[in-house]
Amino acid sequence: MQTEISGPKHVLIVEDDADILESLVELLETEGFTTTPTSNGQEALDYLHACPDLPQLILLDLMMPVKDAFQFRQEQRLDPRISEIPVMLMSADGQLETKKKQLGFQHCLKKPFEIDTLISAVKSLCH
Repeated sequence: MQTEISGPKHVLIVEDDADILESLVELLETEGFTTTPTSNGQEALDYLHACPDLPQLILLDLMMPVKDAFQFRQEQRLDPRISEIPVMLMSADGQLETKKKQLGFQHCLKKPFEIDTLISAVKSLCH
C-alpha cells in the first residue's frame, strides 16, 4: 500500500493521441497535479520501473501502439512495486465496461469525457 505524500499529487498519463495527451497534461496541471506524459504502455512501464516516487494514479488509454492496456496491465500485476497503483482506463470503445472487467480495472472513463467528470474522478482517486 502506498503512503501519503505531501505536495502535488502525481498522475502518470498513458495516451498515444498527442492532442489528447497535451490536453490532459494542461488540464491536470491547471488543477494542481503534477503529470508525467507517456505515449504507450511500454514507455509507461519503463518510467514506473525507473522512478523513485510513484504516481498516485495512472490514466491509461485502452488501445495504443507498442504496448496496449491489456499488455500494460499484465505486466503491472506482476510487479508488486507498481501493482497497487490505481488505474483509470480511458477509451471511446463501445465495450469499455466489459474490457474494464476483463482487465481487472475498477475505474474507467468513456471518451469523450466531460472535464468536470475527469477532474472529479482524478481527485477522488488521488487521495
